[in-house]
Amino acid sequence: MTNKEIKKYVQSFQKEYKLTEINYRTLRKACEEMGYTVIEFNHIFNEKDVQTLITSLNLDDCIKHSRGFTYANENYRMVFIHEDLSDEEKNIVLAHEAGHIFLGHLNTVPVLGKDVKEEFEANEFVHFLLCKSRLKNCKAF
Repeated sequence: MTNKEIKKYVQSFQKEYKLTEINYRTLRKACEEMGYTVIEFNHIFNEKDVQTLITSLNLDDCIKHSRGFTYANENYRMVFIHEDLSDEEKNIVLAHEAGHIFLGHLNTVPVLGKDVKEEFEANEFVHFLLCKSRLKNCKAF
């Protein structure tokens, strides 16, 4: 996928989910509208229901080594975000995961992160989504 194509996906994403402002709240809402539950986790301690979910889906390794990831199978659609990230980091991670979802990367595996091309595309999605929203607010542009 070219950068031009990714830019068009970003524009479609913003239009479809009526994103006039990009932040954790609006990105979370967009993920939820796409059918995903956003779950905050921690490397050290999680609420009982979150830990039960992590254990039952064998996601312990993902939790230990990740700031965020998306999980989807026939029963669950979830985006996991590390709760100790700063607001800006949460925006970046959630935008990245929303990019994976919107770009259709979840068609082959339940957990993303191993396909270099898909990671690049999700990173470019974040770049165009977050940079565009920041440029609108800059007086110099």
